[in-house]
Amino acid sequence: MKRLFHFLLVLGLASIPSCTGQASQKSPLKEITVAELKLRAIDEVNAADWSSGFESVTYPNKASPLTITDDQRFQMSFAIRDSDRVDQQPHQVFVRIASATKELILVPFVDSLKFFKLDFDLKSKAGQLDNASGRYEVSLIVGDAKVKPILWTIANVHLKFNGEPIRIPDYYEQKPEIVHMFREPEKRPHVFVSNVFSLAVVLLFVVMLLLWTRVGISFGNVTASSLLFQASLAVILYIEYLFYLGNDMFTTLRYLTWAAPFALFFGRRMLAHLAKIEEQ
Repeated sequence: MKRLFHFLLVLGLASIPSCTGQASQKSPLKEITVAELKLRAIDEVNAADWSSGFESVTYPNKASPLTITDDQRFQMSFAIRDSDRVDQQPHQVFVRIASATKELILVPFVDSLKFFKLDFDLKSKAGQLDNASGRYEVSLIVGDAKVKPILWTIANVHLKFNGEPIRIPDYYEQKPEIVHMFREPEKRPHVFVSNVFSLAVVLLFVVMLLLWTRVGISFGNVTASSLLFQASLAVILYIEYLFYLGNDMFTTLRYLTWAAPFALFFGRRMLAHLAKIEEQ
């Protein structure tokens, strides 16, 4: 329907006479008519012979219903003449084959005798009609800037396609549910194995403390500033760990704003204490 409206609009605009800067006399649009129109459905073997098998249709009457299969050709021949029976060749001549949902626009050619002819191979246009068999209207559209336009429904035809109709996707229908397939988690070791490794880590830590006592390390010399500095460093590392897990940058900076001054303060006191010990 949109294409039909477009062509009607073009024909309407084409019928408006051109205007110049000075006032000019408007010449009346010339009356034209369609003469000697004939049409047929013919097989490929006899398609080259245009002398017989046609049904003649007088403008503005309608031809009898016609059935066309996709192994046939639809042929049509007609002339466009004015009131003096002089052949005319308007700028816009189209043949429209359309149903309620499908549409096909064809352009006839002009032979040496100034007859318009249409040779339509149904099989070659099956894809444009989505293999949709059914009732179609054949219309003739004629327009020019100097003639009155014509829109003539010539015949009702029934098109038959052997192929399956092409389903047009409905962009508004419900789409299938999207199911995300996540990778299955890897198998974890047995609980006994995990407990053994955890116990081994704890034992190594205990062994480390025992070895420190054997070599003479004294924890009594550790100052509170050193412990608090190490604790502030642990807090900063934990904040970075949270950033790795998913905290955004602004949240991480806000936490660091609170933790960094403590690390700076206690770190300065620890360094000052170490410098004092070296001086002694």
